[in-house]
Amino acid sequence: MRLSARLPREQPSQFCQRRSAPTASPTIAGYKAGSWVTPHAKIDLDMKEIVDAVGLGTAAGITEAINVYTNGGGGTCTQADVDDAAINQCTTVGAVKGNSVKGSGSIRHIKGFATSGEAKMTGWTTYPVYKAYYNDFNYADTFITNAATHTNANGDDDQFRQQMIKKGAAYMAVWMYVLHEFEDAIGDCLAGNIFRNSACRRFCSAFSGEVGRGSVLN
Repeated sequence: MRLSARLPREQPSQFCQRRSAPTASPTIAGYKAGSWVTPHAKIDLDMKEIVDAVGLGTAAGITEAINVYTNGGGGTCTQADVDDAAINQCTTVGAVKGNSVKGSGSIRHIKGFATSGEAKMTGWTTYPVYKAYYNDFNYADTFITNAATHTNANGDDDQFRQQMIKKGAAYMAVWMYVLHEFEDAIGDCLAGNIFRNSACRRFCSAFSGEVGRGSVLN
């Protein structure tokens, strides 16, 4: 039987919503998520901080952009954050607070997306093509970090580096991770696991990662 004959004739979000946890994220750019992916969507705040930092046109701005890329944004934890049991990622004053935080308290960051290919994506369709082209499992991370450290005597060099960092983060790291989430969801479906919530959650995670909160990452 063809897969299409077994799939429900409805929008993915509607299908997933009927089988997801009772708490689902609000509408994201017109898409009604079927699971709780609001923390995933906040990765766009990291992207905005990176864009703003490189836009300063200074060496300090590039350093800050790489710090957000590597560790996450959202500033640092205050004593009030440490004392707040609901902010479980803050255990030390001055530590990274994070924008996109997992339930465990660990912080999502774009470097994590850029360096997860070997562990998560070698079985998919798209990632192996890029890995083969660059001959580097972590090609997006290499691209971004090399842009941050490379300097030459060209007066336009800083502008070039700024573009490489922000566009490498958005269109190489985040984009590929979004495709990974989509391909993982499709893989569940093809394996006959379409009714598993994981497929729905990954579809919603992919959409939230691509669109963000619907206002920042375009």
